[in-house]
Amino acid sequence: MPWGPIVRRIGAHGVCRVDFLVSPDGRTPMLEINTVPGLSPSGSLATMAAAAGIPYEELILRGLETAFTKPAYVP
Repeated sequence: MPWGPIVRRIGAHGVCRVDFLVSPDGRTPMLEINTVPGLSPSGSLATMAAAAGIPYEELILRGLETAFTKPAYVP
């Protein structure tokens, strides 16, 4: 399931975490979108980034870069 359109739809930008379940029949119901995930080196976001091969320092830099890319607010 591509979560990007949903994240954009709620107006989130930058770093966020989408929590979901995978059911036995293959559905993936979304539980929540956390727009303020913990950023500690031992937190879940850092753990997920490490599993994807992204070192903690790079994770933080990627997050900071998004601060300069948010488009203007459009209601």
